[in-house]
This record gives sequence, C-alpha cells and structure tokens, in this order.
Amino acid sequence: MKKVTFYFLITMSIILVIQACKPSVPQQMARHVIVIGVDGMSPDGIANGYTPVMDSMIAQGSSSMHARAVMPSSSGANWGSMIMGVGPEQHGIHSNDWTTSNFELHPTVTRNRNLFPTVFAVIRDQRPDAKIGAILDWNPISNFIEEEVTDFMSLPQNEDETTREAIDYIINEKPDFTFIHIDHVDGAGHTYGHGTELYYQAVSKADSLIGEIKRATVDAGIDDETLIIISSDHGGTGFGHGGLSPAEMEIPFILYGKNVKQGHTLKFPINTYDNPATVIFALGLNKPFEWIGRPVKGAFSGYDDPELMYDFNILTPPPNILPAGEGGSNPAGGLFTGDNPVLRFEDQNTGNQIRYTTDGSEPAADDPIYEEPIEIDENTVVKSAYFQNGKITSQISTGYFRFIDAPNGRGISYSMYEISENSELLPDFNNLTPTETGTVLEISTNDLIMPRENNIGAVFEGFIEIPTDGNYTFHLASDDGSKLFINDNLVVNNDGDHGVISRSGSVELTQGNHSIRAEWYNGGGGYWLGAYIEGPDLPKQIIPPSMLTPN
Repeated sequence: MKKVTFYFLITMSIILVIQACKPSVPQQMARHVIVIGVDGMSPDGIANGYTPVMDSMIAQGSSSMHARAVMPSSSGANWGSMIMGVGPEQHGIHSNDWTTSNFELHPTVTRNRNLFPTVFAVIRDQRPDAKIGAILDWNPISNFIEEEVTDFMSLPQNEDETTREAIDYIINEKPDFTFIHIDHVDGAGHTYGHGTELYYQAVSKADSLIGEIKRATVDAGIDDETLIIISSDHGGTGFGHGGLSPAEMEIPFILYGKNVKQGHTLKFPINTYDNPATVIFALGLNKPFEWIGRPVKGAFSGYDDPELMYDFNILTPPPNILPAGEGGSNPAGGLFTGDNPVLRFEDQNTGNQIRYTTDGSEPAADDPIYEEPIEIDENTVVKSAYFQNGKITSQISTGYFRFIDAPNGRGISYSMYEISENSELLPDFNNLTPTETGTVLEISTNDLIMPRENNIGAVFEGFIEIPTDGNYTFHLASDDGSKLFINDNLVVNNDGDHGVISRSGSVELTQGNHSIRAEWYNGGGGYWLGAYIEGPDLPKQIIPPSMLTPN
C-alpha cells in the first residue's frame, strides 16, 4: 500500500511539473476590440468639452487622464508607438514624414517592409483568419503598417467620412480588431489653439462620433463581446505640440466594454506603447518579447492594479498666472507698454498655498506665499505652484512679463515670403522677393500680418543688445522649421517639417549690440515661432523688445 501511495505521489508530481512547464494560454477577455485614437485630444479637452459619451464610458469603465505620450510629443512618433508596442528609439519613427525609404534610425527588429512589427501583424500571425481593419483619417499612418496584414484599409478625407467607414465595417464584418484614427481635434488645436472654445467644440464633436461608433457595435449585435479603447497621441499647448510640458505629454486612456471594471481609475503609469499590448492581451494572444509595452491588466475584472513601490506622481493643474495666456504661443504675462503690469494668481485649489518666484527659478517651500497683487517694474519671469505641508502638489506655471516705455525704435524688422508647396526645409530667402515688410516687437508669428498661412516664410532681422559679457543660449520653438543667426553665425538649427519643437544653441557674446536674424517657414497645417534667450543673471525668457532694435 505504501509503495502504491509512493508511486502515486511521484506520478502526480511529474504531472504537475509537466503542466507547470507548459506555456500558459492567455485568457481571451473580448472577442472584438476597437481602438479609437483621436489625434490631439487632451485630458483638458475631455474635462472642458461637452463629452457625455466619454463621460459615460469613464463612469462604466476604467480610465486614466495621466497616460503619457512618447517623446517627441508629435503624431508620427506616437501613432507608431500606439501600433508597435515600443517607443521611437526602437521603431525609429520620429517624424511625420517617415517612410520605409526615408528614415535615419532603422528599427531594432522587422517583419517585412523594414517595419517594426505592428499590432495588425501580431494578430494576423497568431490568428490567420482574423478580420482586421484600419480606418485612418490621417493617411500617413498607412506607411507604418505592413502589407497584407489587414483585410480592410481605408484612407478617408475627414472625420465624418472616417466615422461612416468605421460604422459600415463594424456592422457588415463584425471584425476581431478595428483601429480608427480621427484627426480633426488636432486640426482645431493647430488652427484655433488648444484650450480655446473652438478646440473644445472639436472634442465635443469627437465625442459624438465615438458615440456613433459605439452604437454600431449594438447594431452589429457584438456590443456585449466588444472592448473599446479610446486614447490619443498627444495633447498640446498654444497652437502646437512636440514639447515636454504636461499639457503636451499627458493623454487620456479609456477602456469600456467586455470584462472591464466599472468606474475604475487607473492610478499607475500608462504609456502610448501599452495600447497594442492591451489589445493583444484582451484578444487572448501572446505579446511579442520585442514589445516593451505592458498590457493594462488592472482595467479588467479579476486583475488587481499593480502594486507600486513608489508614489504615482499625479500633479494637479498649477495656479493661473494673470494676465492669462493661451499656452506656448501666447503664455501668461504679456507685453506691456507704458504702465507697469500687475501680477496676480488665480487660486483653483483652495486649501493649498501658492508659492512663487520672480527670477525664473523653480518655486520651493521657502519661497514667498502669494497674498496680494504685485507690481512688475522690469522684464520678469514668474513661476508658481501649489504647496501643502512644505511639499509641491501641482505642476508649475510660468509667466513672461515684458514691457517697454514706448515701442518707437524697438522691435525687429521682418519680411514675408511665399514659398513653394510641400517644402520640407527652409528656402534660400536670398533668392526670393518679399511680399510684405514691416516691424514687429518680438521674434514671433503672433503679430505677423500674413497673406496666407500655408507655404509661407518670414525673416526677422535687426540687432540685440547684450547686457554683459558671457555665454548666452538661444532657443527657437517653431512649427515648421526655423534657424537663428547671431553675427551671421548659425546658433540654432530647428529646420525641417515638424510640429512645435524647441531647439537651442549657445554662443559667447560681449556687451553691446550684435546682429540677429531668424528664419521661419510653414509648409502646411498649424504654425508658430517663438524665440527665447538666457544668459548670465538672465533666466530663460522670451526675447523682450527692450533688447531688440530693427534694421
């Protein structure tokens, strides 16, 4: 009897070991997955737009308003990451004009067409009979997708056509996976500015389109077996994006439908490249080792949120600096002539202290507490944040206050040029004839009178007065390309077809006047130019007109 028991225990142990060594088969969470990516839709847009559909999906699903884009916060890099499960350093897509024949960094692995493996290919390889579709309002995403991995590929011309195509496909085919890109919110951000009423209206329209797509799953009879993921590629500030501010880098991530927890806030880091990993997990497929993205399992019933070793660093919005601005292209503070400006803060977070600095440094626990309005009598960079119990609890707001006694004799000369279509680099302005000339107070597109917005360029020329000998760093933020020259020497090269990106360069300068020249162009879409300086005892700030003299 003892011998039988012994052999039985040995046999069971062997069986358990064999079972433990077998590769586990992932559990399928949903039969159908739909990803709706809304280009340029920020958490701020959802918070301030009329979004009853997404609000309902958040209440009945799992969500985060603190997911992050990859850097740069531009469309190409992030749509690539959203379908490839890795960042640009792996898939190599860092700009909007990337193609398999136009790249600088090759992908670390490939399946075909010199492309990093996409979610479409991963599904196709593991489930050959799957129905897979892509409806792409921003057509260049098709350059990122392998051949013969989708059953249906549509490249519509606007958000309404995109929605109609998606609805028809879902109802008629009941696909396993559908990827939908909607573009008009990004267009509103570039045209009207992020955080404006027209931007919020664009988000509201996106919400209604999402409602129509959601209703299509009901009409198709698949709603009770469908997971819907809503996300974005980036947010924005002012008229652009591409930088590192939370307004540009934070994106929404909403999951709704089959096996999703209801009313659950995801309080852990989520990135753009986690999107395809979550799709693969939901479909019960194996995630490739090559992907670094992780499935957001905490959104699903039966799975706990990950246990973090450290605090999830969610910061509330910062205090508003008054006079208020409209983001990167028109920041808080402003340009004043005559009377001295008055600095105020708008408290949106009662119970916390507002601490601030006026020298451009980051606010700390020992900096002054705001109690009453403050008169500004010189060019000043203000930074502020909320504090509680000596600890910062919010993001940091920045205001640039510039003023001059009178505009006469100050500012910089400019010339406008019409350039050829589809320009991807700055033209040689010496070979072009200006269509308009004049003087503006700052090196910026804000006050330019432009004959048209697309296929346009400008050259700013004059002199900059340097207050003391030393090393000075100049920054150009632009959409599209720009360059800055000091004494005819190139200091900043920010050329190329791109969203708002900031680049810098440094130069040793002596006290006194030096020639300054800035070149800028916009090939199409949104546009902006802003110029900054920092140096000895001079915090980074918009180059003030008090330092500029026109030709």
